[in-house]
Amino acid sequence: ELIPFSAFWLRSSVVSVLISLISDTWVIDPL
Repeated sequence: ELIPFSAFWLRSSVVSVLISLISDTWVIDPL
């Protein structure tokens, strides 16, 4: 069974947002 393309797009969007948030946090408060 192939994963619906829309589901793939939604997952990619969520991952992109999470990466952006993490990057912003690192810029504000580096490890």
